[in-house]
Amino acid sequence: MAIEEEAKVPRLLLEHWDVIGVRDVDEQPENEYLYEATELLGLLRRGADREELREYLSNSCRALGAHGSSSRDKHMAKVLLDWYAEST
Repeated sequence: MAIEEEAKVPRLLLEHWDVIGVRDVDEQPENEYLYEATELLGLLRRGADREELREYLSNSCRALGAHGSSSRDKHMAKVLLDWYAEST
């Protein structure tokens, strides 16, 4: 997978997840989710399923001090799996 493709993960998180609400506030909001993007990409490469991704997203949400949403985390997990399947 090319670096350009990997750079899409923070943007996907910002577009579909944005638990801390920086999409419309920060100058470079995609930088807010670089750590989570790196971890999620590692999970995808190791073959994580939707539930593993959802669990990681839920834990990340709590770690960021944001209110959790199971439906948002499930949707984001699906978006990531779909994107990864198309990118590899």
